[in-house]
Amino acid sequence: MKEVFWQAVSSVSVILLLTATGYLLGVKGLMDKKAKTFISRLLMTLLVPFNCINGIITNLTRDTISQYGIYLLISLIAMALSNLLAFLVCKIFRIPKNKTGLFIHMGANSNAIFIGLAICREIFGDACAPFVMVFYVLNSFSIWLISVIAVRWSFDYERESFGKLLLKVLLSPPVIGVSIGLVLVLLDVHLPSFASSFIRHLSSVVTPLAIMMTGFIIYELGLKSLVMDKATALLMLMRFVLAPGIFFIIFKILGMEGLGPQTTMIVAAMPAPTMAVVLGSQYGGEEGERFASQGVVWTTLAMFVVTPLLRVLIA
Repeated sequence: MKEVFWQAVSSVSVILLLTATGYLLGVKGLMDKKAKTFISRLLMTLLVPFNCINGIITNLTRDTISQYGIYLLISLIAMALSNLLAFLVCKIFRIPKNKTGLFIHMGANSNAIFIGLAICREIFGDACAPFVMVFYVLNSFSIWLISVIAVRWSFDYERESFGKLLLKVLLSPPVIGVSIGLVLVLLDVHLPSFASSFIRHLSSVVTPLAIMMTGFIIYELGLKSLVMDKATALLMLMRFVLAPGIFFIIFKILGMEGLGPQTTMIVAAMPAPTMAVVLGSQYGGEEGERFASQGVVWTTLAMFVVTPLLRVLIA
């Protein structure tokens, strides 16, 4: 058990080191607001879409999707319930509207690919990758079809009809990236080696850039801004208890055990997606950045305790 615990601790340490790197870049003046804006746009319009494509074509096959169809169904149900539950928490505890969209985003969705895949591979080995990617596909659609609409609505960003807003989200680069990846897998299309290598190289810089940008935003806002307010405390409850708890209940009802359920519960209890900071910055300005940064940083810090304990509990 000790080995399992320290293995999980080692995996999450990398995330804090990358966050600290972004903070130090701000301290040394090597990153500024212009650089942050450029990185945010680069991530949203180019790197994240290629990251989505790479994650899907690398870890999923047509046979895998068919074989693990039950996990797609479970993830679909659990994530729908998680989004609904996050919305209800906001209503019950009267979370301000300008935090509601980001709360739903960070509460219902986990950092499945940037952090989850790496940590699950450290804990379970490469055999867990298909289960993570099945979760990731549904998590991606949850983020880009539900969360983006919720965030834009909560900040009254460019008021539009629901139809126009949905069309913009469906045509957004990340959703297009997920769709292309799924089409390539379902049609069993294998890209030329140079194309796969190009996509892989672009994909590899997403995680460090997104996390370092979070570190810079913490520097920019000041450490004093990272308060544990009511919304952040409820987010911790949602992210580490309620969201993975829904998966736990479903697996118990179905009597499912083993690598699949264990991997899914671990990845469901990952920190809030680092893309929350990008969304908060793009649609909510400084106010959105602050709440998103609080959520990402506090859930990442909590991961140091939660992931090792959860790994021991489900071992």
